[in-house]
Amino acid sequence: MTTRTLIAAAIASFAIAGIVPAVAQTTMSPQHNAQTMAKPTTAAAYVATAQQSDLFEIEASKIAMQRAQNASVKGFAQQMVDHHTKASTRFTASVQNAGINATTPQIDAEHMKKLSDLRNASVNAFDKMYMNMQVEGHQKALNLHQNYAQSGDNASLRTAAGAMVPMISEHLVYAQRISTALVAQR
Repeated sequence: MTTRTLIAAAIASFAIAGIVPAVAQTTMSPQHNAQTMAKPTTAAAYVATAQQSDLFEIEASKIAMQRAQNASVKGFAQQMVDHHTKASTRFTASVQNAGINATTPQIDAEHMKKLSDLRNASVNAFDKMYMNMQVEGHQKALNLHQNYAQSGDNASLRTAAGAMVPMISEHLVYAQRISTALVAQR
């Protein structure tokens, strides 16, 4: 099965379920980040992490759309902006339907620094830096959603989290392929 076919199948399954995947990175300190991404069992912690990371994903990918040199990196960034913008809207609806009161996400200092690093990266370093962030962020997002799907405290959000896993997995594989190809090119 091709990546395009898998992505289309995942999108279709999310459309049927009424949800689209959200998140790629978290927005907390590295120590807290690993703990939160590993075991966010409360709905409030899960939602805050997912929404904040979605916002970071969109902003980082907007920068990549402008700065990336490699066509595959630009294409990935465009896909991330498209998917995560839709995902944010649908995720917010899922959160509201689950009866969770979510606040407006903000990007924390750690991720503001990452955005600054992307803006200030040299032309030669940018593509690798962005794709490395994507691989790391999607792995964390995958862990976040898998863990909440297994042990979250809200049944509706557990279902939504589990439904997001296939798409996040696809994003992760796509990011890994591009990252590997960039290393092979240089």
